[in-house]
Amino acid sequence: MSEKKKDKPRLVWNVFTKDRKDEIIVFNVFDHFSFMNDLIRIKKKYKEDFEKFSNEVRKSLAYFYWSKYEWEIVVTNFVPRISAEELDRLNKEKEKDIANYGRFVSTWVELKHSMKVDVYSQIMMNWDCFINYLWNNLKLVSKTHFSKKELDSCY
Repeated sequence: MSEKKKDKPRLVWNVFTKDRKDEIIVFNVFDHFSFMNDLIRIKKKYKEDFEKFSNEVRKSLAYFYWSKYEWEIVVTNFVPRISAEELDRLNKEKEKDIANYGRFVSTWVELKHSMKVDVYSQIMMNWDCFINYLWNNLKLVSKTHFSKKELDSCY
C-alpha cells in the first residue's frame, strides 16, 4: 500500500472576489504572487517586531488589494431591488439598443441597496485575526507556498 502524499501546510485566508468573467469566486489572498513576495520581504525585515510587521503588512494589503476594480465586488441584499426610476432608465436603454443594434446590449444596474467591497476591506473587518494568524505562521511565508508549476506560470 502506498502512503498518500501529504500536502504541505500553506497559508489560507479566503475572501470573495470575481474572476475574469466577473463571476464571484472564493480566493486565497496568499495566492497572489506579488503580494506573497512582498510578505517575504516584510518577514525578513520585521520578523522581530510585531508592530512594524503589522504596519508593513497593512500597507502591502492596501497596495495590492485596496480600491482596485479587479478586487471589488458588489454586495446587495436578497432579493436585489431597483428603484422605479432605474427600471424606467433600463427600459429606455433597452428600447434604444434594440433600435440601434437590433438587440439589447448588457448594461449596469443601479441597485437600491448595495455596497462595493474590495479584498482589503474584507481583510480589515477581521484585521486582528488576520495579522495574528500571519504572525503565528511566519514560517509558511516563503516561496514554497507556490508549487513549481505555479511559479513557472508567473513568468
